[in-house]
Amino acid sequence: MEKIELVTDEALEADLARCLSRRRLPDCFLYTGAGGAEKWLTLDGSATFPIAARLTELLAASLGDLQKHWGPRHNLVSVGIGSGQKERLILQEMSRESRRCYWCVDVSGALVDIALTAVADLEVDAIGVVAYMEDLDALKRLWREPVVLCLLGNNFCNYEPDVLLGAVAEALGEEDRFLFDCHLLEENDMLNPAYTSGLNAEFNARPLVARGLAETGFAFHIALVARQISVGRTYRTRKWLEIKKESRVAADGREIRLRAGEDIEMGFTYKFESGQVEALLKRCGFCILEQWFSPARENVLILAVRDHG
Repeated sequence: MEKIELVTDEALEADLARCLSRRRLPDCFLYTGAGGAEKWLTLDGSATFPIAARLTELLAASLGDLQKHWGPRHNLVSVGIGSGQKERLILQEMSRESRRCYWCVDVSGALVDIALTAVADLEVDAIGVVAYMEDLDALKRLWREPVVLCLLGNNFCNYEPDVLLGAVAEALGEEDRFLFDCHLLEENDMLNPAYTSGLNAEFNARPLVARGLAETGFAFHIALVARQISVGRTYRTRKWLEIKKESRVAADGREIRLRAGEDIEMGFTYKFESGQVEALLKRCGFCILEQWFSPARENVLILAVRDHG
């Protein structure tokens, strides 16, 4: 199995230091560094954070329909792979017809290794790639068309939707497919309790705690705020770490001083209504081949293609 680094550990550490100097901690850094992958897998498998597990259940229930939409030449590309178990489910079905190529992509080299191991017993040619989601143009030069491009595990909702869909549209060819899932807006515009759990707070604070921030030196906050986007009013999370005690954290070979009262702004997750996701796809030049909802309709899985008509 081959592994390609479009971004190195050293480059990630330098990027983290630049972000922290501006009091920002983008979510990609939650998965990198010492313990990042392990902390995510602990959260991902926890009963207090069932969102990812329920999305996996939806994918498993939809595989019989999904396989009708790809041919024997389609390969698999997945960006933001987590443990790689969702991709394994897809590849088990794909490899029944023919041997496939598989590119598993994540900013965490440790998660890439785990995803490669997850398919080691399958008849697939697997290549791991360490890269940002924003490296999609470079990634396209690595994969072999036609592909099914996947953003699973609610990954789609962690980016500005018009920007992300524009980049995906540029990357996809005529025979390519785009498969992604979303955890939709809860009733009464409420934030799912999974996001406010102590385990999630620990996961979000890990990069700074691992670099010297005292475990009692911060408070984790998360809120659901209204936001106007191209298809109307929706919601997204706002996360931040409030520094309670002056601290120094190490990044890229230097110390960064965090003062009491400062906030470290973190990543976000959009909470769309299903109709908004459909409208975003149409606006960005996609058409939906098929979509599947969980029994309570809190999750959706969508297979789309570029509308070349």
